[in-house]
Amino acid sequence: MGRQDPEAAERRDAAPPDGRGRAPHCRTLVLASRARAGARVDAAQRRRRVARRPDRGRPRFVSAMPLRTFVYTFESASTLAVARRLAATGKISGVILQRPMGFAAKLALLGRRLKRYGVIRVGDEVLFQLFYRLFLKGADERLRRGLGLRETTKEMLAAAVDVFEVDSLNTFEGRTLVERLRPDLVVMMSREMVQTDVLSIPRLGFVGCHPGILPDYRGVYAPFWAMRDGRADKVGLTVYVANDGVDTGPLIAERALPPQFAIRHFKVECDRLLIEGAQDLIDVIDQAESGQLRTYTKSGAASRLFSHVGLSHFVDALVHSARRGSAA
Repeated sequence: MGRQDPEAAERRDAAPPDGRGRAPHCRTLVLASRARAGARVDAAQRRRRVARRPDRGRPRFVSAMPLRTFVYTFESASTLAVARRLAATGKISGVILQRPMGFAAKLALLGRRLKRYGVIRVGDEVLFQLFYRLFLKGADERLRRGLGLRETTKEMLAAAVDVFEVDSLNTFEGRTLVERLRPDLVVMMSREMVQTDVLSIPRLGFVGCHPGILPDYRGVYAPFWAMRDGRADKVGLTVYVANDGVDTGPLIAERALPPQFAIRHFKVECDRLLIEGAQDLIDVIDQAESGQLRTYTKSGAASRLFSHVGLSHFVDALVHSARRGSAA
């Protein structure tokens, strides 16, 4: 800081007040205050102009500040790994984990599926689960270790960010928690159909990461159904805005990613795609914070909803895969 001139200071203090009864140095402070106020008004006007500026794409979110972002997911190797990577960025405020279903809840789910789909279809799905545990699960676990998916635990995640546990966001407990946390945005990696009244709580809604190309392959295990159809070009991931349908919301981003595993390892393929989608979710949070997030829809695109894999589906997929391989 430069040396002050004592004589100049004395002249300033001895100067007569202006016509409004203020000394010149007081007038300087007032002018500076007015300048700062004017600068704030100009900045606010610039922000409003930017918010109204036309741009390609459909604006979905408007924000220009850090968000209170939470992750909602269930406890699995891939979802915990993605949640931990998001936590490492410092961009999320916490993780809401859906507790594993108890025996009674599983029985209730089985009863609902029997009522909706019938004994033959549900029995086919149960047979595949038994087949998977006996003949496929061990190989899948070895592949997951190769992807490093067993390195993240719930305790490791809790050491990095606040973790909350609920049975479901659709329960009174879950809804109350979301209302108390007051999130701006929720990133969802869950198979649960979240009710509309819960989806509307976050200021910017829920965004989901789907291990498949939407709307072509909606529902669970999208890589399996795409590979069964011989559509390797439809294996990939999509980030979308969740609504009251099954993977039917507006789209934010998508990437086609060639499958890296055979169709019998479709569950590991789903895990790999979720891991790949971590960076896409980080980009979405960045875009939401800057107010640059855009959504889009695909007019005229095929939209099919797929459910759980049955043993007959699995055998049929293996047969078709072998035929395509021999034809090639």
